[in-house]
Amino acid sequence: PPGVTFRDDRCYQYFCHFRDVTSFQLSSGFDPSLWRSLVLQACDTFPIQTLVVATAALSIFVNGAPHQTSEVHLEYALQKYGEALKGIREMVAAGQDSTRIALISALLIFCFESLHGDLGRAMTHIQSAIDMIMKQLSSLPQPHYFSR
Repeated sequence: PPGVTFRDDRCYQYFCHFRDVTSFQLSSGFDPSLWRSLVLQACDTFPIQTLVVATAALSIFVNGAPHQTSEVHLEYALQKYGEALKGIREMVAAGQDSTRIALISALLIFCFESLHGDLGRAMTHIQSAIDMIMKQLSSLPQPHYFSR
């Protein structure tokens, strides 16, 4: 997407894998426009880009990369995932586009944790994002009411 830069070729290659392969896998036969437009456009935010890269690397590992390289993908995925979580926490704490970041990152974190096989942790992250959004909405001058 326009305006998105990458720190190195490896990140760009994983990004391309996400765009070309992982986005279709995550959409499970449905229209992949959520992944191919909204999420990819959000990659102008470095922590989101890092989550996309981590998810693509984990997807390659889970979907059976050649054995000699599979551990490399897993290690890279976990490293980038940790970096992304730290960056997301910092952005949300600073209030930088925090609702948008929280929603998109919660979706990607859910996918990452699901691919990693930890559905409990995936659900915990989703609940945390929902709680944060509800807190932000309740602080608006015109309260919005949503049923849980």
